[in-house]
Amino acid sequence: MSKLLEGIRNKKKFTIFMLIFLMFFMMSSIVTYKSYVCPLATNDNVIHSAKPDTEKEKWIGLEGNHIRQTLTNVTPYLTGVGVHLHDVNPGSENMLHFLLKKDNNVIYSWDILEKDLTNDINVLRMNADPIDMENVELEIYSDGMTNIKFGTIENNRNQFAKIAQSMINDQPASFKLAYDVVSGNCTAIKGLYLLVILLFTLSIVLFYVFVCLKANISTIAFSMIFILGLIYSLVLPQFSVPDEWSHYLTAYSQSSVLLHKKAFDEHGNVNLYEDGSIYFIREHHPKRSTYAIEYQELKGHQIISYKGETKTRAPLTLASFAYIPQTLGMTFARLMHLNSTQVAFVGRIFALLFYAFLISQGIKLAPAFAKRILLTVSLLPMVMQQVCSYNYDSILFGICFFTIGYLLSLIHREEKINKKDFIILALCAAVIASIKFIYLPIFGLGFLIPKEQFKIKRGKELTIVGILGICAIAYVGVALFNRRFWIMHPTDPGLPNEYMTYSVSYLFTHIKDELVLLTRTVQNYTADYITQMISSPLGWVEISMPATQLMGFGCLLALSCMGTKKDKKYSIGQNLWLIVLFVGVFFMVLIALQISYTPTFLDMVYGVQGRYFLPVLPLLMIAVRGLFVLKEDSTKIENSLVVGNIFFHITEVSTILFIVIGR
Repeated sequence: MSKLLEGIRNKKKFTIFMLIFLMFFMMSSIVTYKSYVCPLATNDNVIHSAKPDTEKEKWIGLEGNHIRQTLTNVTPYLTGVGVHLHDVNPGSENMLHFLLKKDNNVIYSWDILEKDLTNDINVLRMNADPIDMENVELEIYSDGMTNIKFGTIENNRNQFAKIAQSMINDQPASFKLAYDVVSGNCTAIKGLYLLVILLFTLSIVLFYVFVCLKANISTIAFSMIFILGLIYSLVLPQFSVPDEWSHYLTAYSQSSVLLHKKAFDEHGNVNLYEDGSIYFIREHHPKRSTYAIEYQELKGHQIISYKGETKTRAPLTLASFAYIPQTLGMTFARLMHLNSTQVAFVGRIFALLFYAFLISQGIKLAPAFAKRILLTVSLLPMVMQQVCSYNYDSILFGICFFTIGYLLSLIHREEKINKKDFIILALCAAVIASIKFIYLPIFGLGFLIPKEQFKIKRGKELTIVGILGICAIAYVGVALFNRRFWIMHPTDPGLPNEYMTYSVSYLFTHIKDELVLLTRTVQNYTADYITQMISSPLGWVEISMPATQLMGFGCLLALSCMGTKKDKKYSIGQNLWLIVLFVGVFFMVLIALQISYTPTFLDMVYGVQGRYFLPVLPLLMIAVRGLFVLKEDSTKIENSLVVGNIFFHITEVSTILFIVIGR
């Protein structure tokens, strides 16, 4: 305590600045809460939406018939039903009747004039206690003739929802009626918003305490990554991150194997038990209802309770070792008998903890100039999104950044390289090779290690050969393990691509065309890659950030590249080598996506995302560092970077909340 008080006395200006920052944040948060969050909290909480086909000719007219639709049992807290209508006559006095029946008994009814309905979703709310949805049917009929039409869903859609066929006059129909299930309102978004504000406040206060205590930047990095990661885990709900459903199923199946449960069905699809999240409830594009559902379920209040058979898909058959933290987290949560949302969240937290630990250790080992770069890159919003999901990037990014920090420490330290260093580098190489071997050029940083650092003659060359050999063994070993594992647990890989992709032979037989294709791709998409690397779009590539956020984090990246007078300089040749490594990985990514994903009828590489270049971004930043030298010492720059990150993450998260809550 005395050390903290002494630090506060010695940092009066910093204390005043942080107090003003905190007060401004709290005041703006209160205004936002009252003016934006509270008014939207009273909206209906739509926990299940069976959206109708967009083609209006497929909508079904009532035409004097009785339409009956069995509602999918998804919650024990039904408070309303939404129906999608078209061709409503605003001047009609005709009466429509909506009945909720359970075991052929009417439990609730609505009698509504057609003129009181709208050409959109119409929510029929119950002014009674919630009811259990088991065996509930919605029946609709009209007193007179009407041209009103109801939205329908094709048989091959909503495969996860198990929507039953409709009935017309007690006869099976050829369609399924689209409907929404409502469970109360979205009051829970207030709690979510306040929790996010509390976590940001904690990050500000904790950073201030660490500065006063003169804590290491690695300690600050761990705490900031973990707290900000928790926030992103809340505002980017499960399955809203690209391809997270596939990664989740892969980790869940491995958890089931550890728990000695049947992991796959007869078709090789992943078995989900009661503690498994259900895909059709969650959407790629989260809404305020998504926030309300997940926040309540995180507190243990089970809103979703789907009892039917859950249709999934086969897990990913590559990078089996890339889900260890997620798998361990899920297994621990399942042993604790947590609900499905809590299980999914704990898996995410374990991935986040693993990443935060690796980064803090890499920053601890790295020289001062690299600490700033690794800190800034590791806190980018796009990185936060990936490491807080079930994607294997939590391991891949962490290992790559740690490897860069470790290799830089070997370049600049006085102690000679020993067996421990070789083992650590070999393990890192094995992990990278088993996940995505195209990032192995990171180890080219080792060529900058002085020969004098090795104890034996040709030690540098032998180390490189040894690491390459371990990479090859790791890659082959993982491939054999995967093959053996999936022979024991056969899966249905799904349909192959419906189009031809570029072949490897094309790269060598059409060199001129290949160069033109790659050049055209770089010219057209470099700006998009930069944006995607930093902060936008987030979620299922549908939450676009304003340019101010991009500029803000871009300025932080630029600041982290600025050197101090104490920083060791690299020669032009060394900097060029780092640029060669980055450019090499850049084009390896393009070529890999060209071969595996790009149709031959396209003249540019398709499917590349900026986040694919994040593991090697520190190499480029190290190469361009020192173009500008600051008079400030390294600690002040690091503190400025942390404050800047907290500020711009507040703006980033606020934008996400505004977009999602407003839906």
